[in-house]
Amino acid sequence: MIKKSGLFLALFLLAAQCAFAASDRVGKTDIGFNASGAIPTDGNIDNAVYLGGSISEGVTDWIALGFEGGWAGFSESDSGIDVDENAFPMFGDIIVRIPNQNDWKPYGVVGLGAIFWDVKSNVSNVDVKIDTGFAAKFGGGVDWFVNENWMVNFEASYVISNSNVSATNTTTGASITVDSDTDYWMVGGGIKYLFS
Repeated sequence: MIKKSGLFLALFLLAAQCAFAASDRVGKTDIGFNASGAIPTDGNIDNAVYLGGSISEGVTDWIALGFEGGWAGFSESDSGIDVDENAFPMFGDIIVRIPNQNDWKPYGVVGLGAIFWDVKSNVSNVDVKIDTGFAAKFGGGVDWFVNENWMVNFEASYVISNSNVSATNTTTGASITVDSDTDYWMVGGGIKYLFS
């Protein structure tokens, strides 16, 4: 009896997934939340957790337009100086979806935008600032439809960004500015909801 119940349950779940396989996203909006690892290419900066949200609208079977934003808290230490760097990236996205008849919907994404920074240092007489920098994002992922509205999402992307970093001694007024490579990888996942 237990084996038959298990087989029936498995068939029911598979049949339920097949019923949602051909969800049409043209003209529909989805919103999402994700948690990712942010991995800087600069080895002096520690890896961080990225928390973000997104919204997109299906334009055609292949194309969607979206907006995403979030927060990542980076930190670095060098010669006794600790710096906490809060990054707030925001992107306008072009999403290329690959239409198919199953629950797994792969896509590629290109995003253009900026990263806003808030920086704090443990040295009281040094003021560190990172200018808002242009950023571009290139990535790909997959949306897995659990039912007609809910999706589980996985995405990996690379963010390219350069910013001017300045440090000013508030006692002497001495200042230095350098161009900093603030590129990072982002790998993670989340959930999305498609409005019918």
